[in-house]
Amino acid sequence: MVTFKYKNRKTNQMEETTIKAVEFVRRFLLHALPKGFVRIRHFGFLANRNRTENLAQIRQLHGLPETEKIVEKSVEEMMLKLTGIDITLCPCCKKGKMQIVAEVPKYTGVCANEIIRPPN
Repeated sequence: MVTFKYKNRKTNQMEETTIKAVEFVRRFLLHALPKGFVRIRHFGFLANRNRTENLAQIRQLHGLPETEKIVEKSVEEMMLKLTGIDITLCPCCKKGKMQIVAEVPKYTGVCANEIIRPPN
């Protein structure tokens, strides 16, 4: 059995609990990263809790303009802006506009053979 103290964020009080050693090790190892992974943690003014408000206040104190809202652009608009190529034009005559008639579904993790021929 392992007894440890922790801070209950709801009540803002320190609490004590006792659990089996195996459960303690299991919970502890949930915090261990696999080999090759690196933990990235933001703290201070970049902490998740108040990041937006803190960055807005920092911008105001430094006299910087507010950040502009990011406007989502379609693939067609992005390609035209970045490459100057209108991908909606017909590749043969360069006059007619191509239209989307169907979309290929995203990868579902299921092999095509399993869909066509289900396992017996």
